[in-house]
Amino acid sequence: MTPEEEFAPAVEPERVARVTEENARLRMELRHANARAQRFEADARRVRASTKYTVGDLLVRGAKDPRRLFLLPRELLSLYRLRKHRRTASEVALTEVTRAHRSDLSNEHAARLLLPRIGAAADASVSVGGALSRTTEQLLQPYAATTSVLPHDAAALIMDADPDIVFVDTAAGLPGESWSHLGNPAATDRALAAFDLVTAARERGRPVVMLRNSSPGHTAGLVGIIDRCDLVVDATHSVRENVWLPGTRLDWWNGQQPADLDTPRQHRPLLTVSGGDTSGHVRAWALSRGVEPVNVRPQAPPIGALREAIALADFFVDTQPGTSKRVGGSAAMWAALVAGLPIVSRDTHELRSVLGELVEPQHGIVYHYGSESDLDNTLNAAQTGPARSLATHWQVLRRIALRHTAPVTLTDLAQRLHLSITAGACRGIAVIVDAEITADRLVEQLLAQTLRPAEIVVRGRIGDRLRDQVLQLHIDVIDASGDIAHIAQRTTSAWIAQVHCPSTVTLPADLLLDAMISVEISQANQVQLGHLEPGDLQNNTGVHLLRRSVALGDASAPLTIAPPHPGWHT
Repeated sequence: MTPEEEFAPAVEPERVARVTEENARLRMELRHANARAQRFEADARRVRASTKYTVGDLLVRGAKDPRRLFLLPRELLSLYRLRKHRRTASEVALTEVTRAHRSDLSNEHAARLLLPRIGAAADASVSVGGALSRTTEQLLQPYAATTSVLPHDAAALIMDADPDIVFVDTAAGLPGESWSHLGNPAATDRALAAFDLVTAARERGRPVVMLRNSSPGHTAGLVGIIDRCDLVVDATHSVRENVWLPGTRLDWWNGQQPADLDTPRQHRPLLTVSGGDTSGHVRAWALSRGVEPVNVRPQAPPIGALREAIALADFFVDTQPGTSKRVGGSAAMWAALVAGLPIVSRDTHELRSVLGELVEPQHGIVYHYGSESDLDNTLNAAQTGPARSLATHWQVLRRIALRHTAPVTLTDLAQRLHLSITAGACRGIAVIVDAEITADRLVEQLLAQTLRPAEIVVRGRIGDRLRDQVLQLHIDVIDASGDIAHIAQRTTSAWIAQVHCPSTVTLPADLLLDAMISVEISQANQVQLGHLEPGDLQNNTGVHLLRRSVALGDASAPLTIAPPHPGWHT
């Protein structure tokens, strides 16, 4: 059986797939509508039972019948005693809910979690929501279920969606965003909506994170909300200490060579971040060479516009002020880096922490400048420097995948919040091992992978010593046989992989990682990487990666060829 035949998913008729998807969508909408109706009824009951409503009702009845005014003091005293009792009971109940850490969800919400979520990534193991800028939402979306709420219904949607982490992203208050003017002391309606959002999250027992992703001038009106957040972190171009970045996504690369060797850079535009102390100098340099700079805003550039700019540009210039302590790199800079553009930037800690030695100029990836006086030389070096090789670009992608994408950054954030969730589960792989093809040797090679498998499925038997070693590394061993659909039922990982490795071949340590990068670049449900020829199982070397949900027959998955790779013919 060829790799393609073995991994061929159960393909249902297209019409059935569409009907199934539409049915799931309608059930989700119905569930949300019922939840909203129940919530509105509960709100009405709370209003009718509230002290303000009761006092108002007593006053109205007293106005209609003056004789009732004589009874008003006694009724108000009774109301006061009842309110005091209710408050005490409510505080006790809230304490119990907090102690249970939100384990007692209603049946309605438990059923909702079984249905598809709007903005949900495939096999997402963590959900986030709140006041999110478009950029932050789209950076997280390939890896997490996202719910971006609007001011008018923020609290209600947070109660309904019940995300694991609730964000107040200050970049959502920038002009053109859904929460524009958030943080402006004059925009009291925005502040009240954000306050209600935080209150709803706390009632749910969900942690609230404020992501200061804009200049301090945009957060002046959020002082009262900051005090109610569980964690406050700082993002782009900050020099504060409590740093957290949403990370970037890998599909910024279009799968082509990082640079076109036949196209001189001086005939194409450069991409810059708008503003900053060197923006005027960079623009003058560009225009003197007949190059038109393309500017994007630093905190939250529109995704569509950024993609278009990256496709046109030959290198990226970060014009923002920089220090050794500054959080390095805007969303635009990281996108350009993934796309394969050289980066001109001041030295930043974040770039060095992610790329390591690759920031040195001989690699042609990052060109650092210290001051405006040496900026011209740096720009000239970036313009005339060598094109990035494919092998070097894959080194960049691996570093970013392991250190600066949402599965890593969200896991780090969850640890800071003391949450028992692992965002990296969306990269979990169950690898099938056949006993008849030197299983022990293959398992040993899998343990040496940069991205270790979460599960090893053994068709046959492996040695007891090796099995114990695997289990000590917290990798589950599953004994299974049968076709891919049967194996998928026995596993829990988001992905299933068949690794082909002749006894004479040693697998590259980055094989599984490169396969995962390939599916994240292509946003595909299955991909193959390596030398996999039908009918040539003896010499096949590589990996065939398939999404578990597809193996279970949820949908069809056309095979996607992996992006160009320096070590494999794809």
